[in-house]
Amino acid sequence: MYQGIDTVARISTSAARILRDNGISFVGRYLVPTTMSKAITAPEAATIRDAGLAILLCWELESNAIRQGPERGTVDGQRARKCAEDLGVPAGTCIYFACDYNIPYGDLQTAEKYLKAAQTALSGKYVAGMYGTQKLMAY
Repeated sequence: MYQGIDTVARISTSAARILRDNGISFVGRYLVPTTMSKAITAPEAATIRDAGLAILLCWELESNAIRQGPERGTVDGQRARKCAEDLGVPAGTCIYFACDYNIPYGDLQTAEKYLKAAQTALSGKYVAGMYGTQKLMAY
């Protein structure tokens, strides 16, 4: 089993080593425009990888953006692809789109349409995944 964390905080060299030494195998960080303080940077990504940790990339501008449906999925997918390309993320990497609220059952179909649109917008270069609650993952 893999154990990981996600954080809005930047991971320093010493923090990456401490995480690794305590059984953490991956770090979830935000793939968002670099103007946002929670954005992962290229040097930080190198620090995490150099410590032997994997990186889970998560796109999230708003906790409930998926409620806006496929149109928002398209926009978010295009922006996530651009951020990934700018960061030098290898093709084939999964980008997780966050659903960071207690999604009601009535929003599950909209979430599915959002994710499909995001996947299309990634233009086959990256893979779209969903990051959210057990209810969403079970759908």
